[in-house]
This record gives sequence, C-alpha cells and structure tokens, in this order.
Amino acid sequence: MITGVRRETGHPVVQPHMEGLLSDLEGEIATEYGRIGFRYAYADGQIHGEISLPEGMNGQWIGTDGDSRELKPGKNVI
Repeated sequence: MITGVRRETGHPVVQPHMEGLLSDLEGEIATEYGRIGFRYAYADGQIHGEISLPEGMNGQWIGTDGDSRELKPGKNVI
C-alpha cells in the first residue's frame, strides 16, 4: 500500500512506500473515529510532510530509514 496507513492493535501505523513510484502524495482515509489526512513529499531518500489524526486517536510513524515516532491527534509534521 503506497499510503502506508494500516491499523495495528487499534491505532494507525503510517509507513508509506513511495520510493521510485511517486514524488508526492496527498489524501484522506476514513475511519470510524474520523479522517486521517496525509501529505507526503519524497526527496533525497526521505519522506517529509504531515499527517493529521482525529481527536482521541494516537498512532505511529515509521520512516524510510526505520525511524519511529509517536503520532498525536491533530497535525503531525514529519
């Protein structure tokens, strides 16, 4: 899945796979808790952008280099 948004143990894990496919990607995914918004740009081997989670939803980001960080409700800059 290019967007890389999947659910694990009740919260979203975001791990996009754009390498060699797209230079940017933007969209939303509907969940029962609200919409997850994302905007990515791929350059220099890294993905940059933002992910917006609905109120009350936490998640996890996993970058192309394996970097992992917690996502909180609202806008998260990657």
